[in-house]
Amino acid sequence: YHRNRHTAIYAGPLHAYLSHKAAVPAGTHSLTFVPAGGARSDAVLEVSLEVATGEFTTLVVTDSDNADGAGVIATEVIENFDEMLPGTGRVTYLNAMSDGSVVNFNLNGIAYVTSLGAVGDDEDGRDAYVSIPMDSGLYDFTVNITGATEMLAELLETAIREFTEHHNDKTE
Repeated sequence: YHRNRHTAIYAGPLHAYLSHKAAVPAGTHSLTFVPAGGARSDAVLEVSLEVATGEFTTLVVTDSDNADGAGVIATEVIENFDEMLPGTGRVTYLNAMSDGSVVNFNLNGIAYVTSLGAVGDDEDGRDAYVSIPMDSGLYDFTVNITGATEMLAELLETAIREFTEHHNDKTE
């Protein structure tokens, strides 16, 4: 399975042309991203994606943080879809900050996933996403830049349901 996650706020709305639809057979697939309403010839990004049998892949499209400010980039995220235990759900934390900021995801006011690097920023050697099984229940999620106290985002009283996937991400 494949899905796209568009977080490139400076690129504006994008449309993706995929060589196959969401449930794709194993193999190599091409994706072309164009401005919404544009033709394939207006491509701002073309990506070749290798999908393995039984693999769930998210292609995260973010603004490029290079010094020239040139366009968008795509980063492949292989999702964890292992079987869940009864009474648990799974939460994926993803840092899609286009400025390369390192963030903390907090759970009920306590730093839970710390120093998560930005998607596409491989130079710092940090992971940009992590999937964690959690007990079912209600949680308050917040996000802050590592070392800062100001919260960038809040997801309060969020229900984590048994046998469900949840995606918390920070995009700015």
